[in-house]
Amino acid sequence: MELTKDMPRLGALTQTQYQNQLSLEFAKYLGCLAETGGPMGATKAYLQRFPHSIGAPLMQKAAVAAGSTTDANWAAPLAGVKPLQDAFIAIARQQSLLGRIAGLRRVPFGVKIPIETGGANYQWVPENQAKPASAMAFANGPTLTPTKHAAIVAVSQELVELSVAGMEGALRDTLLNGLTSFTDRQFLDPAIAAVAGKNPASVTNGTTPIPATASYQTDVQTLLNAFFAANPNAQNAALITNAGHASQIRSWNSGGGVGVDVIVSDAALGNTIAMNPAGIVVADNGATVDISREASIQMNDAPDNPVTATTVLVSAFQMNMAFFRVERTVNWATAIAGSVKYLAA
Repeated sequence: MELTKDMPRLGALTQTQYQNQLSLEFAKYLGCLAETGGPMGATKAYLQRFPHSIGAPLMQKAAVAAGSTTDANWAAPLAGVKPLQDAFIAIARQQSLLGRIAGLRRVPFGVKIPIETGGANYQWVPENQAKPASAMAFANGPTLTPTKHAAIVAVSQELVELSVAGMEGALRDTLLNGLTSFTDRQFLDPAIAAVAGKNPASVTNGTTPIPATASYQTDVQTLLNAFFAANPNAQNAALITNAGHASQIRSWNSGGGVGVDVIVSDAALGNTIAMNPAGIVVADNGATVDISREASIQMNDAPDNPVTATTVLVSAFQMNMAFFRVERTVNWATAIAGSVKYLAA
């Protein structure tokens, strides 16, 4: 396949840049899907419109035969979409705090997580002497069940058609930004309590905050003292705070900060949060995107459930719109007590 002049060569792309480009290709595919109404038509439209894109070879390899009722591999033409969607999911993870905090313990859904409470007893052993046996101690940790959050994003047909260069980035960011903001806020906000079968508590919920005084620098030192007293061996400790507070912390000690990573997030609100990521378990199946140009929905962030006679529905077809349903299945829990401390705003 001949490359266009502005087409980046794969060898010159880092993994992050490649994933970022594939996520943009997925946004292009979603635009084609909204226009054609089906995956087969979307694949064809994508290849016609973007023949020299990075995603085109993936589509071309997959689109080998038309589907039929007797073909056991009917879905083969859709296989090329998966790498693009995987990149979209990867970008969603990278943007959220769950992707930016190094050292979080990744676990599967529905599996009880054992927590080590006592290590093996290692000893020096002379030559030709018996090695000592040792027992470890474990306690049952949390079991993370699948929980999800979702939203329906309504966009105009003009945005979906991607008629202007760079519009695919706007579409991708429209879908990702709200999802990322919500996930991060739910992860950090002390006011978020667990609701059985619906959502986990934030990692700060139920934690007694350190009250603020007139000196922010003194308060941060008090926070760190309390945190390291509970986590003396924390290797990937991090402070999570808003941009203003992060700037102050990084300026202290002649620009050396306080010796731990500082992660900026608006989801911290005015709080400053110290975290030992090794004490937090996260199960994450990533995000999925569905689309409809025919559905009718209630344009409300607290829709009627069930729908009543007075519910006002908006038709995507009538209003020349597309509805994207973005959904993420994720759960988390504090597995080791004391892994999170925070300084109240």
